[in-house]
Amino acid sequence: MRDLDKQLFSCPCCGKSFGKFQAHKGREKAKCPRCKARERHRLLWLYLENKTNLFHDKLRVLHFAPERWFKALGTLPNLDYLSADLEPGRAMIAMDITEIPLSDHSVDVIICSHVLEHVIDDRRAMREMYRVLCTGGSAVKPEYYTRELSGQAIKRYGLKPVQGRVKSL
Repeated sequence: MRDLDKQLFSCPCCGKSFGKFQAHKGREKAKCPRCKARERHRLLWLYLENKTNLFHDKLRVLHFAPERWFKALGTLPNLDYLSADLEPGRAMIAMDITEIPLSDHSVDVIICSHVLEHVIDDRRAMREMYRVLCTGGSAVKPEYYTRELSGQAIKRYGLKPVQGRVKSL
């Protein structure tokens, strides 16, 4: 059996390799020692790189609350890249996701990672993203999922629990 601690770990976000990743909040081998990207950041990068055309095709990209690990996307010559954040100075422009000041169907890709859980009117934000996304475009919107959040969504939207996934509230 192989000794996993002796394997080389590579971080797709910064491109560096290490003997192991650092522990983070009780999780072993969770954080890159160089760029501090955690599992979810590395997974999203690998998804974008291997399962999308983001690194190859000429695309218009709108990236909300850009993580520092993804700043390299703004340098790719094939992308017309715009980053946005509610707080001025954290991205290329300050923008409220519930009032996107772009034309209808004006972007090919939206990246919105772990943002909607912080938005009070998330339905309005989703409508705005849909409005600016071109036909055939893609929106990548990973969010946290816990039983607690699921229960809140069920109560908030009057949904019925799905058997086997959500127990009684």
